Amino acid sequence: MARVILQEIRTALATAPGDPAYPIGPAVRLERIRLTETATSWAEYWE
Repeated sequence: MARVILQEIRTALATAPGDPAYPIGPAVRLERIRLTETATSWAEYWE
């Protein structure tokens, strides 16, 4: 699940429209993602 979310966000960042209200700089990148599953466990993914 974490891998799929990371890939989707990276794709969205790469194809983000030039919305002046919410600018995303070209240097912005997603390094890793951590999803909280319960109060004491999580899933983490990075490439």
